[in-house]
Amino acid sequence: MGKSVVVTRARSQASELGDLLRARGATAIEWPLIEIAPPLDVSAVEDAAARLPEFDWVVFSSANGVEQFLHHARGRAELPRIAAVGPKTAAALNAKGHRAHAMPEEFLGAALAISLGDVAGKRILVVRPEKAAHDLAGALRAGRAEVEEVIAYRTLAAREAMPFRWQDVHALTLASGSAARALGAHLHGQPVPVHVCLVSIGPSTSRTAEETGLRIQVEASIHTGEGLVAALAAHFKTRGHR
Repeated sequence: MGKSVVVTRARSQASELGDLLRARGATAIEWPLIEIAPPLDVSAVEDAAARLPEFDWVVFSSANGVEQFLHHARGRAELPRIAAVGPKTAAALNAKGHRAHAMPEEFLGAALAISLGDVAGKRILVVRPEKAAHDLAGALRAGRAEVEEVIAYRTLAAREAMPFRWQDVHALTLASGSAARALGAHLHGQPVPVHVCLVSIGPSTSRTAEETGLRIQVEASIHTGEGLVAALAAHFKTRGHR
């Protein structure tokens, strides 16, 4: 209540997190650090979509991957068994008329791989962004699956001016590694002021942020927008911030 929190998601996705913050009495300031763009090689996505019957599983690591891949898969064969990294990805599939057959309790790539069960000898298509952690594909290959990865979209740094003064905000949210990299590039090596709490949606984002020189103070234990907001609220409550 009463805190000013910066939302750095892409413009098309910022309102959802902003609404969650406003529901708790915060002022949400949208500063898109990233934007979603098509892959450089659209033909690779179209080729994978044309070969869907070859795969035992298709695995989606984000809602953006669902949107971009299914755009190119329109009119193709039915999807094989589908795995989604979390509820937002599953909801994106539902909106397109597909149901996720597997989803982990912990919304991480390695946990997603485990949720598929025994994958030895299975052919699996992993739909991912251009820049992504390798824990998902690596875990599947460790389980002796035959893995093919297809890049469905790119996350680019946005060029929007900072719409606030650091002294006027209390926290800044990072919901992806791409946003963390974009923030680091924007700062040009300068630190975020110590009074601003940097909150991360999960360990992969935190690792990227720290590699960029950012100091994460809060990491969501449930890796969703709701989990991020809850973690930030708990932080302020525990610290007794006024």
